[in-house]
Amino acid sequence: MKKQTGEMKKPISLLVSPPPPQPISPPQPILQTPEEAVEFGRRSARLLKKIVKEGGWIVNIQGKEYLQFEAWQTLAKFYGLTVKTKETKYVEYGASKGFEATVEVLDIDGKVIGGADGMCVSSEKNWIGKPLFALRSMAQTRAGARALRQLLSWVVVLAGFKPTPAEEITEEVLEIKENKQ
Repeated sequence: MKKQTGEMKKPISLLVSPPPPQPISPPQPILQTPEEAVEFGRRSARLLKKIVKEGGWIVNIQGKEYLQFEAWQTLAKFYGLTVKTKETKYVEYGASKGFEATVEVLDIDGKVIGGADGMCVSSEKNWIGKPLFALRSMAQTRAGARALRQLLSWVVVLAGFKPTPAEEITEEVLEIKENKQ
């Protein structure tokens, strides 16, 4: 072992600039009274209705209007929310292959405040023969829409739309509803 001699070197001091100032968060619609929450919901519903009609994000199914995922994402922005895919898993059910996705809903500070799962498999009538990447993407879309639905469907109903995201209304779902009637 070699013995050290001489003076110890002083650590080099690096000038570190302070972190940049954090952006000021816009006011979140976490309101004090139920009346204020409902009023913000009504204003959000009116604006959402205008935006989705302009964007063509409405799907008419058997005379009822359902919103596409883009509309749910837009509404989420009014409340400072977004979705993040947490996980996507490949699944097989017999000959049917596809994906299951799990998403989280994040608030403006990145805190998880909700989430949901969604699935898309090759045995669904609209998805037979489609490439796996498309099934994976739809699983994520359905999970995101479902997660936002759990938090924001009351506003969608105030706007006059059905609370189920359009991506969840498959031919199989329609057949089940018809058989119950």
